[in-house]
Amino acid sequence: SEYQGWPDAHKDRLWDKYEDGNYLWIDASTASQLPFPTEHAPDDAHTADYVVGLSVFHVLHCLAVLRRSVYPRRYNASLLHADGSVDYHRWHHVDHCLETVRRDVLCHADTAATTWEWVEASQMTIRPETKHVCRDFDKISAWAYERHVAANQRMHVEAGRVVDYTGQPPSEAWDRIQVEPPADWAYTVDDL
Repeated sequence: SEYQGWPDAHKDRLWDKYEDGNYLWIDASTASQLPFPTEHAPDDAHTADYVVGLSVFHVLHCLAVLRRSVYPRRYNASLLHADGSVDYHRWHHVDHCLETVRRDVLCHADTAATTWEWVEASQMTIRPETKHVCRDFDKISAWAYERHVAANQRMHVEAGRVVDYTGQPPSEAWDRIQVEPPADWAYTVDDL
């Protein structure tokens, strides 16, 4: 597909478009039916609405994180500090993404049969084609993109107004929820 191959600007735009599915507005009635509460949409046109993302776009975000980690120089995505030690927070994000993709694959448990072919005098190899029963991703993404809000995680609705915390230091509350490296965290480039 056009998503495959060595990265270039065109492929980057294709992958980046998926991020738009992570910030969507829904109305209060729809939000009230969610299994977990969510926040108001941090967008001036939708402050009475709520923000959600679709799981498929979170999984695609995680695949994009994994893709970027294969090309750390192109995407400034190295897991290493200058001294060769592993950056715990970057590693933790990649680890989270691996787990997110694993759980998604198990949740959907595609049972389409993969078939094999013999490469003469060599070995069997999986055939590249498989017949899947798929949802219409074009319809799903069109619905999601129509509801996209240009928000970021540093924006919040307070008293009916969007407040942007971009550029401000995080509060002490943020420090309390951060995942800290384990006390024995000492991985280096030699451990990768």
